[in-house]
Amino acid sequence: MFEVSLEKNGTDVAKVKSLEGRYRIIAAERKFIIDRTDIGDDGVYSCVVDNNKRDINVVARVIVRVPSNSGVVEGEKLSIVCTSVGTDPQLSWMIGNQTITNSTGRYMLKPDDHNVKNAILSVENISLDDRGEFKCIGRNDANEYAGYAEASDVSFVRVKGKLAALWPFLGICAEVLILCAIILIYEKRRNKSELEESDTDPQDHQSGISQAKSETLQLTETYENKEIDEPVKIIRLHSDWYYRNNDEIDDDNNTSENVAANNHKQSEGNNDADDKATKED
Repeated sequence: MFEVSLEKNGTDVAKVKSLEGRYRIIAAERKFIIDRTDIGDDGVYSCVVDNNKRDINVVARVIVRVPSNSGVVEGEKLSIVCTSVGTDPQLSWMIGNQTITNSTGRYMLKPDDHNVKNAILSVENISLDDRGEFKCIGRNDANEYAGYAEASDVSFVRVKGKLAALWPFLGICAEVLILCAIILIYEKRRNKSELEESDTDPQDHQSGISQAKSETLQLTETYENKEIDEPVKIIRLHSDWYYRNNDEIDDDNNTSENVAANNHKQSEGNNDADDKATKED
């Protein structure tokens, strides 16, 4: 009977801590299965039978991601980062119909923080003509040996004109100026209206006094012609002038005149009583 064992990178899988509880060996079917695989499961796996060993290179396929949209102002520097996962990813870029695998001209390629080569694409002095799709392409051994399609992702680059950021600012300034002009015009008209009202008030007051004097003179002449010496009252309510005739004046004085008449009659009665008493004596 043959003795079969499995190794990962030269170590028995039973001693690999990262595989604990996740792998199964089905001898009858000659299968080795790893559940819930992750990128750390890549490596060289060996099948050993009676000191005869055969190696199998296991790699994780590449997945790449770039921002769906990238914006930059004309004349500035554009930088796009291609994030990748997988075993030994090999990255390149395609701009239009041009494939870029090394730094050239305005295009610069640099590694990222995980030391993945060509992960960062930079374009110096970008122009409006650079607007379009920038594609990141990822490959590794899985594409060659397992027949997987290459991974790719596209970022659409939008290039704004140099004055693009200025237009919103100019629009805000114009709105502020228009608002200030409206406020100034309103305040100017309101002050002018208040000034005109203050100028007309003294004239109205003087006109009321003149009208009252005129009415007084007319009343005086009328009563002089009738040879009436009774007084005439001139009364002012607010800005309107009017006069009261003698009947109205008499009504106001009825109370005082009646009291005086009663007092006079009482005095005459007392005098008559005194005279009568004197005669009897």
